[in-house]
Amino acid sequence: LKGTASDPPTKDVPASGVALVEIGGYGPDDEEIEWTPAVDESTEQEEPWSEWSLDFLPTKSGKYELKIRVTDNAGNQEIYDGGELEFTVSLNFKGDVYVWPNPISRSRGDKAHFSFDVNLPPDATAQVTVTVYDVAGDPVWQSQTYTVKRGRDYDEVVTWDCTNQFGQKVATGIYVFRIEAYDGKNRTNRTGRILVVR
Repeated sequence: LKGTASDPPTKDVPASGVALVEIGGYGPDDEEIEWTPAVDESTEQEEPWSEWSLDFLPTKSGKYELKIRVTDNAGNQEIYDGGELEFTVSLNFKGDVYVWPNPISRSRGDKAHFSFDVNLPPDATAQVTVTVYDVAGDPVWQSQTYTVKRGRDYDEVVTWDCTNQFGQKVATGIYVFRIEAYDGKNRTNRTGRILVVR
């Protein structure tokens, strides 16, 4: 979602006094959406909050009634109607999927930590599996299947110690990882690269 500090259709609202912009409202079944701070994207030449944005990724399909709460520097708040939007949600990863450290040092005994966040409703789970391939596309290693909820809490859980499926250290070079999630109905996956060094 993106916005500007203006009050259509007649005149602009000065953005110099704006301290915070938040998005909230109601989702399907009148479920309340927690107020989430937007990001000020105004440039140095512009007044603060004259441009703002927010990544809004709903957890389930349906109609959403969005509200915009603006707080000025004195702490006064005003709530504006953000309109009604309909979303169709499919299983997906929220934000970036990455591995750290990258590159991975075999001599230091590094382990690859896979970082991801699956977009799920609050009480839902998904099955996640990580597979590592060599540059020829052959599978080198596959994790066990993990049951996950939403949230980036799996960095210490899903790890790879740079060994193949036989427990032998892999050669140095570039590898491709694939993280797959399955929620019982839908599948989604993301890929990335890992560099293994000495």
